[in-house]
Amino acid sequence: MPFAPAEPNPHQSDAAEAMWAWATAFGIFTTAVTSERMERTQPDLWASLVYTTASLEDLVLLCEWTCWGFAVDDEFDDDTLGHDADATRTSVTGLVAVLRGALPCTPMERALADLLCRSCPGRSPGWVRQLRDDLSAWLWTYVAQAVDRAAGRVPGVEEFAQARRDAIAMRVYIDLYEVPAGIDLPEPGRYFSTFTELRNACVDYIALHNDMCSLKKEIAAGDLHNAVYILHSRRGGTMQEAMDAANDILLRHLDRILQAEDELTGQVAAADLDLPTRTALKQCVADYRGLVRGDFDYHTLVRRYTVKDRLA
Repeated sequence: MPFAPAEPNPHQSDAAEAMWAWATAFGIFTTAVTSERMERTQPDLWASLVYTTASLEDLVLLCEWTCWGFAVDDEFDDDTLGHDADATRTSVTGLVAVLRGALPCTPMERALADLLCRSCPGRSPGWVRQLRDDLSAWLWTYVAQAVDRAAGRVPGVEEFAQARRDAIAMRVYIDLYEVPAGIDLPEPGRYFSTFTELRNACVDYIALHNDMCSLKKEIAAGDLHNAVYILHSRRGGTMQEAMDAANDILLRHLDRILQAEDELTGQVAAADLDLPTRTALKQCVADYRGLVRGDFDYHTLVRRYTVKDRLA
């Protein structure tokens, strides 16, 4: 990992206190088990490592987004819901409806509505649309995974890699990065090919690293939606050989990040962009390294990655 580490956000403790109060008020922890699981997950630590310079107000919101995201993931992957394809589809349909303006009915839906209400005002239509699209794409992956489980199907290597970009939910948190960064990237820059590749390379790195860290725990839980396991299942060889192959791919993702940085910098210089757009894109190039490094460090510090628990 060549990207420099940073100290966690100094507001972590205060933000964590506010996050827990918010989660309790919305009732997103339905049992003592789910609450204790979230304590070991420490969503406030992840947000504080990824959004290191956010203000207290912004960090509170980002911690709450992170807590909600982990809670959704646990509901579908650790609990029984994700093993019932019909129930998963019903739950996801309700959450996606909230994204489209429907009134929330469940605790998870009400928490999502609150997060959207506090995040979207003042943001550009392009940013709001991208956030909603990325949230929707992530949520629908739980339906696909539930159907795979019901059918006893293991996806192919390339198929899974494409789906994992949405399933890891990191696109959502890259969108949210713009809030504490104080930027709202205009749409011409948002759709540059090199900007898309930079985002994809960062997400692919984070997703694969996550799967490498969680392999033993996911196998123990019988969850086969893991890139290393799928490499082993589809290509044969030992599990260690699959892990070695995954590490080679991880390094290639890192090379993609560095190449996309260089190429995006060149596109920014060549394009006829206004100063705010050029400045925002250059800031993304610099700051995305911190997002990747913060997520990397989180995996080494938190108890969520033991066999007892499951990763996002």
